[in-house]
Amino acid sequence: MRLAAKLIAFLPANLMIDASAPGWVGRVGGVGGVRRVGGVSLGELGRAVELLVRQVRHWQQPRWAATATGGNMSRADLLHRLVQEIANLCADAEGGPRRAVPRLDNDLALPDQLRVVAADLIAAAPPEVLARAAAEVTATRETL
Repeated sequence: MRLAAKLIAFLPANLMIDASAPGWVGRVGGVGGVRRVGGVSLGELGRAVELLVRQVRHWQQPRWAATATGGNMSRADLLHRLVQEIANLCADAEGGPRRAVPRLDNDLALPDQLRVVAADLIAAAPPEVLARAAAEVTATRETL
């Protein structure tokens, strides 16, 4: 079984395409009820992550190894840093300890890692943290 299929199996139902699911967060181009908590759409982070994943999911190793805009780290390092930051936000929101996200040998797994940690953060659902994470995902996407 491919890594992506294994990781997607662990995503919460609100990140899947089924627009009829209660509390569905939605995806780009999708329709359905988007929940709002404290004025922040729970779909904003999901949409930002999906846009970033669509931008990079077809990249091969040389493209991941290229220097990101700004010139001080590779694109893979930049995305891994984002994954770690979202994992830290999730740990803080849940009141748990921060843990290092493993840097896998294959950079092609980075979009899947991002989806997994974003799903965990969406499940925790503190609105101010979701808004911050969505902004960080968008900024990273623009830098890649």
